[in-house]
Amino acid sequence: MKKNVVKTITFNAIAYSYSEETEVYSILINGFNKYSRQNNLDIDIHLNLLTIYNSSNEIKDYRSTLDFILQKDYERYDFIFYDLIYSSRFGSNLLDLKNIIPEEIKEYNPIFINSTVYFINNNNNNNNNNNNKILYKKKIKFNQLDEENGFCSLYEHIYSYREFVNSTFPDLNSLSTENAFKIIKKIKDDLSSDEIFQMKANFAMDCLDKENSLFIKFVNAKKTNSVYKKTILPGVQEGISGATIIGYNIGVIKYIKEEKKNKLKSVLSYLCSKSMQRTIIMEKPILSAISSLYGEEEVCQKIDCEIYKNIQPVFRPTSIVDYDNYSNKYLNYFNGYLFKNDSLHDSIRNIIDLTKIHSISIGTSENIVGLFTAISIFLILACIIVSFFFLLYKGFLDYFIFIPIDFWIMSMVGSVSFLSVCFLEMGTVTVLKCHFIQFIMSGSFTLTVVPILYKLIIDYPKEIKLFEWISSNRYYFLLFFISNYAFIFYLGINMEVCDKNWSKRTINVNKVKYNIDISINTSSVTNREEDFTNFNNPSNTTGY
Repeated sequence: MKKNVVKTITFNAIAYSYSEETEVYSILINGFNKYSRQNNLDIDIHLNLLTIYNSSNEIKDYRSTLDFILQKDYERYDFIFYDLIYSSRFGSNLLDLKNIIPEEIKEYNPIFINSTVYFINNNNNNNNNNNNKILYKKKIKFNQLDEENGFCSLYEHIYSYREFVNSTFPDLNSLSTENAFKIIKKIKDDLSSDEIFQMKANFAMDCLDKENSLFIKFVNAKKTNSVYKKTILPGVQEGISGATIIGYNIGVIKYIKEEKKNKLKSVLSYLCSKSMQRTIIMEKPILSAISSLYGEEEVCQKIDCEIYKNIQPVFRPTSIVDYDNYSNKYLNYFNGYLFKNDSLHDSIRNIIDLTKIHSISIGTSENIVGLFTAISIFLILACIIVSFFFLLYKGFLDYFIFIPIDFWIMSMVGSVSFLSVCFLEMGTVTVLKCHFIQFIMSGSFTLTVVPILYKLIIDYPKEIKLFEWISSNRYYFLLFFISNYAFIFYLGINMEVCDKNWSKRTINVNKVKYNIDISINTSSVTNREEDFTNFNNPSNTTGY
């Protein structure tokens, strides 16, 4: 009697964990493999877990590893676990899961999250009111202003300075941001020191093991000295807080084999299930995007649900493709104000210019470049238009015998059209405007150059029949160029796609880099980051 042999499908996954205490991937994968065997799914997941013990302890090195896998070695892995901040960076290489994941788990994105909290020394608590005042004054003392920890600390601090609880992330050019920057500098100068402010994360971790700190702000963790009690981070006023959310998604590499793709629903249904999230938050000091879990009695017996219910989360700017470069420059500009006494205005302006698309306008809200340019063009246009009337005065006709009068008029129209394009380049750039500019510039060039070419042809020293025909039929000659130009433009031959990347370039003005669009409008600020107000807001449709 033949025995049926069933082939087991193996998925390969890779993940990185910077802390044994918050490592949840083993729970996920081991739990699924056990579930698969019990239900005869014939699916197995093999996990390559990178930690500080078997690889570099830099999260940016893991990002580089994922870059290599997605670009060069995509057949080795099927799943990746990645920081949601890199959603824009990795998204194009991941499978869109919208039509694969079950409807009932679509709201549970990302797979898990964590946030910063405050650890208060209970031995120093007198009363709640005094404690809140002291907590606010001391809140920056243990901020790590180096690399990613520093950016997260600064980002959530600015968020805690918003006007109302439901307000979005403060505009970088606002008074709220200025006040947030000023209070950090004041606390450093009055209550702390440059040395403490530049300590690494290990400094805060060491403090959590001792009893001599009043307040410590650090990522949520369970293993701390028993004298510390967790609470949410304070804000500029009572009821307002802010905590940076660090989340991890599951991404499926889009080159996955078809036989594995058919099994994805079973895998994701387990890994992303509510029961799995319940298990994780009860065993590890992390958070879940499923807010309803914090209303379950079973969960709240294990953890302090009230803290997690009251956290006011802010996600890092996931829309930034090169997030590492952005966050490093962001922090460097702030550190220039904090440690090197750079002006507050210059530091904020430099941060804004990391993402702001500048454009020129006639308005003078920021500079007079647009107004000066517009006045100069108007004066030149006025001179050209006034000179047109000389063609109507018989006394000046002898001075215009170089080319026929109608060709003079055509050349002037071309010059006026060419200069008028400058006004189209002001304001917000659009695809339609970009094509229109190209169309006018090409037509203007034709009207300006053809009369000169016509003159060179009819004055050619040798007799050529074609040139003689052109001399007698100059309108047909002109029509040939205009029709040829229109035909080429219509077909789009050798034309670039007119999009943002094509129309954007970088110039250097007074040693300060600005991202310049083909139109430059300094009154338009586009640097406001998207603000996430609850855990259930999906951040990426290509990863889960």
